[in-house]
Amino acid sequence: VFIRAPRHVVYEVLKAPKLEMDGMIPLTIEQVARPDAPDIYDVTVSSGETFARMVLREREIKADEIIISEVLKDGTDPRLYYGDNYFVITRLSDGDRVGESDVAGTWLEVIYQLDHTRAMGRVEVPSAMISAVARIRDYAERQYLGEAAVPKSSPAPIWNALVTGAVTLLSFGLFLGFEFAALLIGVLLLHELGHVLAMRWCGMPVRGIYFIPFMGAVAVGTEGFGTEGRRGFIALMGPAASVVSTAVFVAIAAAQPDNDIWRNLALISIFLNAFNLLPFLPLDGGQIVGALLSRAGDEARRFVQFSFLLMAAALSVYLQSYLMLALFTIVGLS
Repeated sequence: VFIRAPRHVVYEVLKAPKLEMDGMIPLTIEQVARPDAPDIYDVTVSSGETFARMVLREREIKADEIIISEVLKDGTDPRLYYGDNYFVITRLSDGDRVGESDVAGTWLEVIYQLDHTRAMGRVEVPSAMISAVARIRDYAERQYLGEAAVPKSSPAPIWNALVTGAVTLLSFGLFLGFEFAALLIGVLLLHELGHVLAMRWCGMPVRGIYFIPFMGAVAVGTEGFGTEGRRGFIALMGPAASVVSTAVFVAIAAAQPDNDIWRNLALISIFLNAFNLLPFLPLDGGQIVGALLSRAGDEARRFVQFSFLLMAAALSVYLQSYLMLALFTIVGLS
């Protein structure tokens, strides 16, 4: 992540004994070196009355450049210990913001390595790292540039969602019925809120949620993703959040088999999110595949996505499902 502050400022933030960091969930981080072992730090992460502790051993340190720490199992809260041989490497380097050579600052790179002993760690650790570097960036920029120079992320404007949602409700309602359209808008909103949550988690200001007549909806940030990893994470969080809401719909529909609304909500959510995970741009599946193939180059990424699109179109023709073919054609043209 790029930080608009010199390396020594970022380093001082990393080594600060206490940090109070803003965000969707405000955090306070305190780290204290042990008197009898100055290379071992007791770290407390708290939010309100909730807190957890970690024990870190500094394996290597070079001022303003690199910090290599090991997370020790003894003393670390089990919720934060995700595996053995757990190391975190923090590296700082001078540089410019991508595409803006006149904006100088520091590149902060965080690398972690561990032997996973908890399955959820494969999701929770990278998510925590993404959130951590975004918080460090915001804190360091406020220290260097001042509070006014770093706008805080604000909730998505409700007005845009209401206006575009009403127009989209009308567009679907005229052709599919207003009850179905209302359920569809609700499912779309829950899906886009997953993207908004991921943007806020990454420290990206959110411009709003916009519904698109006859198409769907999109969550829009005020800046670019910055990295392919962040783009893939934000794309994935829409379907991931929808898994939770879909499970709730299915559970209620199973408990109330005579209630058509819950059954329809479950079916719409399953179909919408399954379709959205297809590996074609601009769908979330296409964004995720694009992020995974980013190092292979644009040509390889376009070839893979176009191949999937052709196979889906061929399957639609074989099944004589011309509605599916129309959907794939619209996606391809987009």
